[in-house]
Amino acid sequence: MATKGERRRHWRYPAAFEVRLGEGIGVSHNVSASGLYLETDSPLAPGQRIAFSLTLNKIYPDVPLELQCTGTIVRIERRGRRRGVAMTIDSWSLQPSQHVSTVQQGQRLADTWGSSPRLTPSG
Repeated sequence: MATKGERRRHWRYPAAFEVRLGEGIGVSHNVSASGLYLETDSPLAPGQRIAFSLTLNKIYPDVPLELQCTGTIVRIERRGRRRGVAMTIDSWSLQPSQHVSTVQQGQRLADTWGSSPRLTPSG
């Protein structure tokens, strides 16, 4: 995986997600199990701890999940008028997306899995 001089611990996958960064947004270019690279206009600094989130639309059938993370800014590069930001993912959790109402989530789950299981006598 890592070559001489390479510090990455996990494979990177190209992925374009809107990343919510507290007071701004960015767009990811690639994601790995331990970090991501994105472009943003938000003022960030190397070494800064940051909370961020992104919505995963296709992980659980028809119910978007929000990946909520904390991490550390590793590197910032100028990319024209924007900034390229490499950051670690130090911790994460998955929650139903706040962008979908609880009623919609329940309906989508019911549509996916059918109604509640029925108990029937055996034999």
